[in-house]
Amino acid sequence: MAPSRLSSANFGSDGGDFLTAVLTNGVPHPTGYPIYLLLSELCQKIPFGTPVWRQAQASILPAGICAVLFYSTLRFFPFSGNKLACSLTTLCLTVSTLFWSQAVIVEVYALHALFLSLALFWIAAILSQPDETIRKHLTGFCAIAFVGGLGIGNHTSILLMYPAILYASWVFYKKSHSTASAVTAFAGWFSGLIPYIIIPLRAADLPAVSWGDARSWSGFLWLVSGGDYHDYLFAILPHEYLQRIISFCGMLTDNFGYIGLISGMIGVLTFQQNRKFHRITVYVFFAYTIMAVGYKTTDSLVYSLPAMVCFAIWIFWGLLYLWHYTKWSLNIGIVMSIALAISLVWTVPTRYAQVDPRSGDLAHYAETTLSGAKPGEILYPKSDGETFALWYYQYALGMRREIVIVSRGLLTYEWYREQLERNYPQFDLNSGFNNF
Repeated sequence: MAPSRLSSANFGSDGGDFLTAVLTNGVPHPTGYPIYLLLSELCQKIPFGTPVWRQAQASILPAGICAVLFYSTLRFFPFSGNKLACSLTTLCLTVSTLFWSQAVIVEVYALHALFLSLALFWIAAILSQPDETIRKHLTGFCAIAFVGGLGIGNHTSILLMYPAILYASWVFYKKSHSTASAVTAFAGWFSGLIPYIIIPLRAADLPAVSWGDARSWSGFLWLVSGGDYHDYLFAILPHEYLQRIISFCGMLTDNFGYIGLISGMIGVLTFQQNRKFHRITVYVFFAYTIMAVGYKTTDSLVYSLPAMVCFAIWIFWGLLYLWHYTKWSLNIGIVMSIALAISLVWTVPTRYAQVDPRSGDLAHYAETTLSGAKPGEILYPKSDGETFALWYYQYALGMRREIVIVSRGLLTYEWYREQLERNYPQFDLNSGFNNF
């Protein structure tokens, strides 16, 4: 299902910006996403497929690893039907509309889900394993922390996980009886700060796209701190919260179906096997849900992907609880599992159609717009998606370099005006600026 052409499907309008930055050694929009850039450069070395298809592998591969980690996390809560319920719940997550949609497009959220799942795996292992097991695998726990810490270099909203990571680090210290290992592990969760060094290095080459001009400290800090995007947090009007909450509840049903919804609610209300990890999943669910509901963008519900991961864990716990009940000689957990499996299989074709990213609408827009433009014409695309698609075709693929592309929304930034002057030195853009 990986797309071969740019598309806005599944909130993937930023794909053109990411692709342009990867292919021109540039810097994408805040926060710069250095880990995603490094992974993307590896994916672009695949010797076949279009650049868009290769870039989509930076989502597909992490999504697959995320599913394995999710399954492994569930195995920390054993019961008689463990393998069947683990497999079914993992399938429930992977074919959920939100997870599936982000796994097949040019975006950072599948990789974000991978790092979040790794953090949950690490926390679950610490909270569920006996002291002796912890002490035998100190190096492994520290290594996982250093890998998981790279998540900061992908999407900084992973920092919402850090209160839970801090608590798990304290438990790790108590169980391991090793101050050095506990400090090393917690420090490892900040390893993702190191890759940000590539941002000013890339900006120093003056690429065609370099958000914030990170050559200076002020530009670098503006970029990595989120630029002006943090102004969108809780910027919606009071009456909009109710509609957003309703939309979020509807999304839960769309992703897991009514059977999954019921099982998840049973799971979160009844799980007793590991209350500490239970409370952590509740915290993570509501932390990311509140962020998604309160963020003033049209694609804000994508930020709730970590909440969907936690809800899928609750579905597993619900099956665990129901597995111990029988009615009319029927195991309720098995009946619920069969019903959930049937509902998933029944809705896969519909979900497939919903998340299919191969429309190529942005590619069609960029190709027709650039091919139809007059020599020297100045284009003012109407949206970010259109702007980024034009950037990709012109800056990365070299199509119609004599055409000037101006983003109205970015003209207020000095770094962008300087970038325009570098990209189009043959044009006097001051006359264009005076129109705004």
